[in-house]
Amino acid sequence: TLLWVLPIQCYEVLILFDYHRVTTVSIKHTWTSPEVAWFREKFCESGTAHDECAVPIGGGENFIENSTALEGEKMWCRFYYDREDCTNIREDAQMSIEAVAYLYFTCNAVWGALTCLLVILAVRLLEGIITRPIVQRSRQHNIPGWLTLPTVGCMLIGFTLLFSPSSGVTNDTNNESFWIGTGYLICGSLFFIAASTGWWISAFSILNNRDKRRKVGAIVMFITTLTITIAFLGIIFSSSIILSLRLKDKLIGDTERGAIACAITDNTCSFCNNQSGQVECPEWSVEDVAAVTRTQLKQGASIAAIFVVYSFSAWRFGFLLLKYVRQYQIDYV
Repeated sequence: TLLWVLPIQCYEVLILFDYHRVTTVSIKHTWTSPEVAWFREKFCESGTAHDECAVPIGGGENFIENSTALEGEKMWCRFYYDREDCTNIREDAQMSIEAVAYLYFTCNAVWGALTCLLVILAVRLLEGIITRPIVQRSRQHNIPGWLTLPTVGCMLIGFTLLFSPSSGVTNDTNNESFWIGTGYLICGSLFFIAASTGWWISAFSILNNRDKRRKVGAIVMFITTLTITIAFLGIIFSSSIILSLRLKDKLIGDTERGAIACAITDNTCSFCNNQSGQVECPEWSVEDVAAVTRTQLKQGASIAAIFVVYSFSAWRFGFLLLKYVRQYQIDYV
């Protein structure tokens, strides 16, 4: 159970450390949604939570079309409330929420990191108390369950990156990193093959030399599958890091920015899929799109790194098991 909990907990800690980078973007683009209404009531000036403080970016679709974002917000404010300070009211409230959010994420990330350390120490302590042969037999019998987490995890991440409305790396965005989702699906399939092979290894005992040869062959297949998996995960990890770093220097064109922004928002921002030639999703700047895409790529790299450690442990165990089976004596006088 602890071996299952540890990678999930490590990933959640990494999310907390990295998510604060897009906190500003998240708050800005969910500001007028009902989910943020409670925060507006707490941090906006009294009586403005659902009025002046809820000014949409650029003033919304009716005002942003033929003006800059700031001008559109001023026009929105004059049109509905006959004043021009709505943007300042909103920005003051957002700055207060960001400070609270940064403190919340940082405290939870530090606490999560300490908890991960305690889980690692608990695992080491248990392995020290229980003898090594018992640990090895337990791992052999639990190989399928041991590899269930990376199998399901890779499949879920692959489908999320390829088909989730909030993904910025789908094929529909014309983003060169969309293939990472396909790579995760391939890794999930390889983990499934390794888990199935592990089930066969654990389910069948050695009664004669033929059984021994079959089991050695199954273990070799298990090791080979995990070797390919480690290679794929390594490619995903390095590619995700390289692409996230390139986004800092890459000039994202307006067409690509609009396509990614519309994909992230599930076509809910202005002028998505329009046929009249307007700029798609003008509410999202290049910096906003790059920040979200970088975060998704870094999260993909973090998951790949965790699963590399997971598969390397199974790969190392496969070699120990292969040595054990090859030394196993069957014929007696």
